[in-house]
Amino acid sequence: METLTVEVAQPGETQARPRAMVSHACVGLLIVSILPALFWTAVLATMAPLLGYQPGVGILLLFGATVALFLGLVFAGIALSPDPDAPRTGR
Repeated sequence: METLTVEVAQPGETQARPRAMVSHACVGLLIVSILPALFWTAVLATMAPLLGYQPGVGILLLFGATVALFLGLVFAGIALSPDPDAPRTGR
């Protein structure tokens, strides 16, 4: 059976509110996927005219979203994979 404990603040005592914190994995996902996608989209936008092709805004958005999605999936696969050094349970 589980028990429930409740802490009650005494008069004159203040309780610190926990700050809303963003998960480290979410920050890592942004750094690993969004920043390189912006970089490679900027490279495409500047290099394509030198080769005689002017990509439209839709192509640049599609390219950036594709790069971000690919890198996000790779990062999620790595971040969510089990620790190889952790002891195994079960079989």
